[in-house]
Amino acid sequence: MNIKTDSTYLTIIQICLAVAVTFFWAICFPFIELGHRAATPLQFATLRALIASIVLLVPMVSLSPRMFLSLSFWKASSWIGLTYTAMGFSGMFLADGRIATGMATVLTNIQPFLAAIIAYFVLSEKLTKHVIKGLIIGFLGVLVIAYPSLVGENQTQLIIGIGYILLGALGTAFGTVLMKKYSTPFNPLRLAAGQLFLGSIVLFVITASSGQWNPIDWHPSFILSLLILAIPGTAVAVSIWIYLLKYVAVTRLNVFTFLTPVFGLAIGLLFFNERISLTDSLGIVMIFVGLYIIIKSD
Repeated sequence: MNIKTDSTYLTIIQICLAVAVTFFWAICFPFIELGHRAATPLQFATLRALIASIVLLVPMVSLSPRMFLSLSFWKASSWIGLTYTAMGFSGMFLADGRIATGMATVLTNIQPFLAAIIAYFVLSEKLTKHVIKGLIIGFLGVLVIAYPSLVGENQTQLIIGIGYILLGALGTAFGTVLMKKYSTPFNPLRLAAGQLFLGSIVLFVITASSGQWNPIDWHPSFILSLLILAIPGTAVAVSIWIYLLKYVAVTRLNVFTFLTPVFGLAIGLLFFNERISLTDSLGIVMIFVGLYIIIKSD
């Protein structure tokens, strides 16, 4: 497979893989809703990260345990685990039920902008006019889709929910830039496993110390949701994402996260008999226009 590092264009394979990852992330939201009542939010986040790390770690350790003896590897994994997994997951799960879906969708999708700014300073990635234009148009598309559910917020929980979402977005943005930074010296599968494992430890410490580790209702629906979230939604998705970051600039790749609400609408249409409105269609078109501008930009 001939894939150029940080090329000025995205290959068909890279685009397909990025779309697959955003689809995996989109299916996480209904499964979070399905299983979140069986455990506290931080328990749910901890178990998701832990199971995902075990799925990746066990086969790799059994085949080549020496690859995990590097101190520099664990140092890199610790920074990504702290930001992407611990901050990102805790913000996502703690915001559930505190803030309306539309507001959460909009605030979560400021992450590509945060990552672009961080990548500019940390990785010296260029912010061209075309990239900025594509990001803005894509974000406006997300805003159009989310607009109908932006009203009717519970003001009591609004500020707390916004704080958690922004914490998660900031952690994900920093973590994504660090994934890019360390994706060259370390194998993507190895890096994904290490950071998820250390991130799950941080989440467990936070959960236990805050008194939120309670008896879990191991209902079949909770187990199903946990496995879907942990394996395709995390282990597979994060591994592919780090692999892509090895070859694609953060800003170019991150714009694909705008597809998550699009897939959310498609899932609602196919499985929950929801309708796609004219407003939704406009938002989808805007997202694809933003994607096209960035994909085709120099």
